[in-house]
Amino acid sequence: MNMKSISFGLVAGTIISGVAVLLTAPTSGRELRNSCQNTLQSFKQSANQLSKEGIEIKNQAVETAKLGGDVLKTASTELKASFEEWQKETAPSIERIKTEIEGVQKNVEELQKLTKKD
Repeated sequence: MNMKSISFGLVAGTIISGVAVLLTAPTSGRELRNSCQNTLQSFKQSANQLSKEGIEIKNQAVETAKLGGDVLKTASTELKASFEEWQKETAPSIERIKTEIEGVQKNVEELQKLTKKD
């Protein structure tokens, strides 16, 4: 097959299918155009609405991330301050317990020495 016959077949097929569509369409050309325009308008409105909602969601996500970051920083600072305060409050008790443990260890060692002598 040569290129000329393929081109002729393609053009003829396009024309025949176009005529067939026009003759078998359930509505007139004007009604079909109006229907297409209405559908197009509906799609445009839907796309605009989706675009607006997407922008709102993005803005809300950004705001939430900012607030979350601020809350996290505040909580971290407060937790660190609480831990440092707890360390200061418990330091004397820890030292006292260490001293008592050392005393108990000395007593145990003395008792072991006494029991070995007997």
